[in-house]
Amino acid sequence: MTEYFDQILTSQIISDVRKRAPIMDTKSIYYTIYLKSTDIEPHLAWETVKYTFEIIKTDLIHGIEENHQFTRRYSHFEWLQNELESKHIGRILPSLPQKTQNYDKDKRKYEFIYYMQKLLDHKLLKNSDVLQKFISKELKDFNDFQDYLNKLSESNTIINRIMNTGVSLVSLFSKCVNFGSSQFLPRIPDKQDSQIDEVSKEIQLNKQQTEIIFSDMQKVVQKLLIQSKSLVISQEIFLTECQQTDEFMKLKQITKVYETLQINLKERYIYRLETCIRDYDQAIKIINQYKELKDQIYKDSQQINNINIGKSKLEELKYAINNNKQKFEQLYTNFLDDLPIFKYQQQFYLKDIQSNFHTELSEFYLTLKNYKQQ
Repeated sequence: MTEYFDQILTSQIISDVRKRAPIMDTKSIYYTIYLKSTDIEPHLAWETVKYTFEIIKTDLIHGIEENHQFTRRYSHFEWLQNELESKHIGRILPSLPQKTQNYDKDKRKYEFIYYMQKLLDHKLLKNSDVLQKFISKELKDFNDFQDYLNKLSESNTIINRIMNTGVSLVSLFSKCVNFGSSQFLPRIPDKQDSQIDEVSKEIQLNKQQTEIIFSDMQKVVQKLLIQSKSLVISQEIFLTECQQTDEFMKLKQITKVYETLQINLKERYIYRLETCIRDYDQAIKIINQYKELKDQIYKDSQQINNINIGKSKLEELKYAINNNKQKFEQLYTNFLDDLPIFKYQQQFYLKDIQSNFHTELSEFYLTLKNYKQQ
């Protein structure tokens, strides 16, 4: 009997180690995504913007490359983000492009590319059933995917609604009891808190440094935009008198160089850097969730000792504590698992953006110099 018990215990330990061990990513599968087109469907009070992407899946081991196109809109991306956040608590997801009334359609399409490419580069999220459904060939058509989402929405049964209502009531109850007459002792920070605080300070510092670089790059692009507009005005002034001269043709060429450069810098680097800054906010959001969950668990644990709580409310409170503990453990484990690669990628993106930004500027000034010498 003892040998049998030891065997069960050992098997459980091995199973736990396997679950907690980092998943080795052999990088045998690569995804690359491109934007193919943008279609706008006008309505009476709004317009629907549809983005068509091409995704290429490369299997290095078997030497197979597959590609297909799929069409999505902003609300589809919102669904994807919400599903990933609920199913992968604590994972540092890339930031979804902001939803505003006055938005730049060209900017958003590039932000979608950066968003999806980061998801497809993530060692775990790229295999998520939600993401695979989002990019699937079977649901590539816009209407097919919309029908799929509609069916998912309709599949919320009465039981699911009751369960969700129950969880909401427990959450509401937890908040209510905390405002009672009970006196709560302040929670004493532990090693986990110290670790998370250090991470938070590092993320905040890195975000500030990135924002400074972003501001400097924005000023350069803005200056190029002003200069290109000034050159366009100069063309219009001398259009009738100097249209056929060599100087006028050279002016047109230089203007085109200015316009092309400032557009390229925005699309390739400014938009990309903006998403990196918002990605830091995603990490900070998870840190805040960590603190809120831990504080709530601590307060509810103290409330259990309140003699004025009835038996039914006590059971609800225990359920809430257990539920929050499970969320907390998942959030804490996943966040620390994602953190090293997140920091590495952010630094990599920053260095890559800086390097290429300055390279394109150098090539631009060399081009201008050549025009002047002609």
